[in-house]
Amino acid sequence: DILNEYEEDDDDDDEYEYCENCGAPSYGYRLCKKCYYAEQNNSNVATEEFFQIETDEKEVADYRQKYPAKIRAKDGHYLRSNNEKVIDDKLYENRIWHEYERRYKAKDGRTYYPDFYLPDYNLFIEFFGVEDNQIKNDYKRTLFLEDKNYNFEFIEKDKIGVLEETIEDIIEKHAKAKKERA
Repeated sequence: DILNEYEEDDDDDDEYEYCENCGAPSYGYRLCKKCYYAEQNNSNVATEEFFQIETDEKEVADYRQKYPAKIRAKDGHYLRSNNEKVIDDKLYENRIWHEYERRYKAKDGRTYYPDFYLPDYNLFIEFFGVEDNQIKNDYKRTLFLEDKNYNFEFIEKDKIGVLEETIEDIIEKHAKAKKERA
């Protein structure tokens, strides 16, 4: 089992709370999952086992605690980053009905929280921010795109400088597609 591969504290009965390398929660292990894989594998290949432990419920709760939604958008949504605020505000300004971090059950059986859902377009928008892990992002992108029941758009962190224009392009693209389907 991949969870048992972490190095545990053999010196005494005290469990580690935080990673020795980065200080992130380590849940009783010497290293957090990210530092463990960096140390052991030095691999850029995303495996299902890697992603599974990265998305357990405790990690989701820790993420939400580490990055609380404190930034208020024009429509009243509370968001976790200024870049998400730019996206939310642009959707609001264009009168696009949207939900923040709507629960999404993927085909791998796990629950995810893509940044935005636009019900009128059946569209999830995921912004891959500065803190995101590229291996995890690639896995999510592949997994989400396999689901033909929804539309997905991904915004990379290199688009931060042109975020408003990127959102406008996404809105235009999906508005046109919606008209063609009607």
